Amino acid sequence: MMWLETFEYLLSMDSQAKQRLAELIIEAQGHQSQRKFAIALGVNPATLKNWIDGQGSPSPENLEKIAKATGFEGIDDLLEHLRGIQGEKKVASIEQILLLAKNLPKEDRKKLTKMLIDLD
Repeated sequence: MMWLETFEYLLSMDSQAKQRLAELIIEAQGHQSQRKFAIALGVNPATLKNWIDGQGSPSPENLEKIAKATGFEGIDDLLEHLRGIQGEKKVASIEQILLLAKNLPKEDRKKLTKMLIDLD
């Protein structure tokens, strides 16, 4: 999808799409504070709170970061999800898996590490 089309969609999102976006942002945030996650995205914490509250929308660049952090292959897959078109999340790379794992609580990361070691 072209950036302009993405931006136009973000501006015209209905309340259900905004709610799905808020849920994805919270998922992408993981166990980080809103402030820490906002800094990681390169936005003001108040801006992140506004997105979660359904006021305003992330830029296409930040939407891409949110897509990757929540296991979508890219912005197009995430936008389909926001539109209510059910598609499966696809983890495209080890790097994306590590991004998801990084947001787990410490105990869950320990369990995951043990499970990976025991794969043999």
